[in-house]
Amino acid sequence: MNYTRIHASGPDASNFSYSPVRINYGVGYYGKKFSANLNVADGDPTRTELRSANASTPANTYRYTQEYPRIDLSAEYNFTRRLGVYTSIRNLTGQPQRRYEYNESTPTYARPQQYLYAGAQISAGIKGEW
Repeated sequence: MNYTRIHASGPDASNFSYSPVRINYGVGYYGKKFSANLNVADGDPTRTELRSANASTPANTYRYTQEYPRIDLSAEYNFTRRLGVYTSIRNLTGQPQRRYEYNESTPTYARPQQYLYAGAQISAGIKGEW
């Protein structure tokens, strides 16, 4: 388990891209022939950039990205010491990547800018040692 909390301060604090709160945790099983891991990542949106003020974008408007919660699963089965199969699924539940753009006065309904639905990324294969 890993919990991170960041508080940026000072005159240039707004220049940094970070997620103020992030938590990662997981469970795993490791046997002689079979192993599996389930990992979860969650946290606050990551502030990525300060938007330029213009007629439609007020001053102090930032862009944020959120990909959480994300669940990853991996498993491996070894038939022999030299031959096995594996699979890995990232973003098991297919959570979209959400992008927001807002400042302190932006109402909640106006904050979402883009939702990217990439689904789960699955890889599988055979591993061997010859």
